[in-house]
Amino acid sequence: YNHGHSELVRPNEDIEQQVSRLYRRISSPVMTDVSLKFKVEGTATEAGDSVNRLYPKQLYDLFEGDQVVVVGRYRIPGTSQVTISGKIGDQSAQFDFSANLAAESSDQTFGFVEKLWAVRRVGEIIDELDLNGPNKELTEELVALATKHGLLTPYTSFLADETTSIRELSNVSGNAIRAGVQLRELEAAGGQVAFEQRAAKNSMRNTAQSTANDGFYYQVTDSPVPGIDSVANTNLPQVFQSAPDSSTAASSGAKSAVQIVGNQTLYKRGKIWVAENATDIDIDQDADRIQVVARFSEQYFQLISENTPSENAVMATQRDGEELLVLLRGKHYRIQ
Repeated sequence: YNHGHSELVRPNEDIEQQVSRLYRRISSPVMTDVSLKFKVEGTATEAGDSVNRLYPKQLYDLFEGDQVVVVGRYRIPGTSQVTISGKIGDQSAQFDFSANLAAESSDQTFGFVEKLWAVRRVGEIIDELDLNGPNKELTEELVALATKHGLLTPYTSFLADETTSIRELSNVSGNAIRAGVQLRELEAAGGQVAFEQRAAKNSMRNTAQSTANDGFYYQVTDSPVPGIDSVANTNLPQVFQSAPDSSTAASSGAKSAVQIVGNQTLYKRGKIWVAENATDIDIDQDADRIQVVARFSEQYFQLISENTPSENAVMATQRDGEELLVLLRGKHYRIQ
């Protein structure tokens, strides 16, 4: 496996422009054979035990103007040494940095990192399904990550479908079957459909940015995601294009069915916004498990006083004429 780099050129794009850009990039190497390692104080092993699921998995070569964003997971908190090594010209080089892997974050400042990691993991899952065929466990993991983080792909567009019931959102197995039907499009080996599928997958695997408001989504040309009107005339590859915010949507008639608030995802069902962690309930059949609270009532402000800042950020998204279903301290609340 070499250090090759690919560029996807659409039929209506200028191939000479793409080739020139690629040439300018590879003609100015900064560091080659790059590797990244972590060593947490007090542990006997390096990357693999303390840090895992790094994306991209390997850094390879860096060229002038490149920006590489690496995301991963760690299970051992503490002070860590981060080592970047490689070659500058013919000479070996190594750079050491210190980093604190926090046991628990005190706020949502870096909450976007988890979602960025999830996007890349979903891209890797789609890649594995593309290469190796259907896999029930991987498809269920894709659906679970997409539901938790509001990732709207051509295979999970049902998340933005307001006709999908609240409880169905938490039915990972059932939704995995729905996603599996859409994933069959990966079997296309050629033509525009195949091109678009792989362009979307490549965007997710390599994306380096995140959004703080509306759901993350990728669209295959001429197949807009239900509930998100603003993407109808856009092309892939797209990376986290933002759906309209509430004020813009009100005037344009288009409104996203998904919101991202910190690390919480909200789904719109009719006039009700439902927090992802509250989707395990049927709003009609389980009415006895839901406590109804009038917005701006004394009880409402009591909840506000007991909430964390991130929980209050979710409640602050509610607008006039909307309802909100949230899970707070183990109890379901319907704010009307």
